[in-house]
Amino acid sequence: MELPKVDFQRLAFALLFPALISLGYLFFTGLNFFTPNETLLAFGASSAMPQNALIYFLVHAWYHHLFFNFAVLLSFGFVAFAALGKKHFLALSFSSAVISALVAIIIFPRFAFVGASAVASTLLAVAFVTRPKQSLYAILASILMISLLLTPFTTMVFASHLNELSGQKESLESDYQAVLQQATIKTGGDVNLAKQLPEVKAAETRLAGAEKVIEETLQSEQRSREMPVSNFMHAFGALYGFAYVFVFKREEIIKGIEFLKKAASKLLDKE
Repeated sequence: MELPKVDFQRLAFALLFPALISLGYLFFTGLNFFTPNETLLAFGASSAMPQNALIYFLVHAWYHHLFFNFAVLLSFGFVAFAALGKKHFLALSFSSAVISALVAIIIFPRFAFVGASAVASTLLAVAFVTRPKQSLYAILASILMISLLLTPFTTMVFASHLNELSGQKESLESDYQAVLQQATIKTGGDVNLAKQLPEVKAAETRLAGAEKVIEETLQSEQRSREMPVSNFMHAFGALYGFAYVFVFKREEIIKGIEFLKKAASKLLDKE
């Protein structure tokens, strides 16, 4: 039995945007599990910084935001590339990112936009209007990728990170108690006086720093989870994708419609 050939060019182009947003996430967050608000404001596309329309799609609010877009871009990019070819695939993907951001900041000048959701919606729309059958497989692939691979992995790694921070805190707490005990002996049993000694204050500062890191990590992740979703970017990206294909690849839309007609006809014949 001959195995189906893998279209490596198609796979490479489908991986382009997922790879870019992953590298962007690592670069902009400094290997954190969430993107600090300062980074979102500095690199988000906004009326104050419209030039960020060229890079905003590389910045994501937190790892689930990144992984959702990663899965959609990969799955539907693989399908859309078959209909578009490499030149139109690149032109549509990058123009969708930039134009969606510019239109969004004109309509919503008080907001900053981050994430590759516009591109993901564009490729999803293209896939569905040109390759409806393959798009159903792409949905399944996205769900499996997110639920069975990406989410469990990051949840495990984040839990491990918190455990590491907690371990550091416990170690510093033990050090603080040991230093305080030694200082109390030195001051003849006066605990209040011992707490004023430089070595005790230094140990207390280190412990407070570890507690602050844990608190900020949890708060930042919670803020990232609550980041508002731009339905406009999703809708505009999808409309832009359909319009692009309608102008430049209308024959592919006709193929998609013909497939749906045949599928509907077969269903009606069975009934």
